[in-house]
Amino acid sequence: MTIRVLLDRLAGRAVERAFGEAVLVLPMKVTRNATATADPDRASATIRAVISIAPEDRALFADRKGGANTLGPTRLLLAGTWATVTAAEIGRLGYLPIQGDMIVLTDRPGPARYRVTQVDLDDLGAVTLQLTKEAAP
Repeated sequence: MTIRVLLDRLAGRAVERAFGEAVLVLPMKVTRNATATADPDRASATIRAVISIAPEDRALFADRKGGANTLGPTRLLLAGTWATVTAAEIGRLGYLPIQGDMIVLTDRPGPARYRVTQVDLDDLGAVTLQLTKEAAP
């Protein structure tokens, strides 16, 4: 084990202990033009993750392709939500979450259900999940 991997594990555990919360991962099977259903091949599990909810300020038309990219005064403010999961917790889970899986924040009051919209894996095995809040059923 290299010093970089060891330091990453120690730092990840410290952040997880200080800021982590229990989240329930509900694996979902997503098919085109159909409602997502529970995935029978992957078991649901409760793991720990660090949840970040912060405003995300985007300029409208900022990613326009071709021609001049002139930004008008219109800006879009969204609530960005991310879950950061250490490599050790991913190992306990037994699989990598995928787009469409459901994340339930069990330590928070009310319906705190989020859908995974993007999965980013770093070179040391930690995962950042971009989440979108689900409407209450």
